[in-house]
Amino acid sequence: MKSMSILNRTLSLSTAALIAASLCTSLSAAPGTKNLGDVPKVDASAITVDGSKDELYDQALNIKTEINNSGISADTWVLWSDGWLYVYAEVVDPEENDISESEKATSPWTADSIEILIDDDNDGENYGMQYRVDFTGYGTWKDRNANVNYYTPDVIGDDFLYAAQSTDDGYTAEMRIPLDADEGGEVGYNIQVNGVSATSYLVEDAWNTPEYYYFVLGEPLPSAPAEAEAEAAADETAAAPQTFDAATLAALSAVLCAAGIIAAKKKR
Repeated sequence: MKSMSILNRTLSLSTAALIAASLCTSLSAAPGTKNLGDVPKVDASAITVDGSKDELYDQALNIKTEINNSGISADTWVLWSDGWLYVYAEVVDPEENDISESEKATSPWTADSIEILIDDDNDGENYGMQYRVDFTGYGTWKDRNANVNYYTPDVIGDDFLYAAQSTDDGYTAEMRIPLDADEGGEVGYNIQVNGVSATSYLVEDAWNTPEYYYFVLGEPLPSAPAEAEAEAAADETAAAPQTFDAATLAALSAVLCAAGIIAAKKKR
């Protein structure tokens, strides 16, 4: 009887596990896309948008272009904070092509550049926003749903921050992108790298698709080990009682008394 009870319990647990697994699979699926992973949350003050890789990016979600042509590719690292998405990119581009100021204001994609496209709610029913930085550090963006371009400094605004730096095999680019999503939210994400004679993509059809891959806005990164140890030490010090035991007080009193007697004899 006891062995039969154990068998029944095992079967019940196995059945429950299978049901739970099927539910998790159906809940995590997004139509026509795949989950790239969780993006860690950071304090916005810890990131400086200057084209250099801040240390926190080492703990970011790393996403690379999957379709590469003529040696062009991009490696991106993604973090987020309330209201913002941070993207740092290292672009391999052996031949870079600049364009005139008038061309930047009308067709900025013709310069060697990287584009990040996001869909805040990952609904797969709209084209989202398109943010671009070329290798010279010129930034532009487009509201693809409203079909409005922001290609000149007077209309770009202060919310979209961007920078770029030259490297031996291409350039780096960094962006702070406005984000309307909260922790646990799914955000559609897409990449396109524009080269002189080729492009590199994250998904087929690149910018011209409403179905991006997506990532999930994750939990805050834990405190750095050194900071955590310093905070723990400070808490322990503050909590420790500032008292002396009886033996210590007796010894201190004896020393003070001896010093008083010596001083009195000297005065005589």
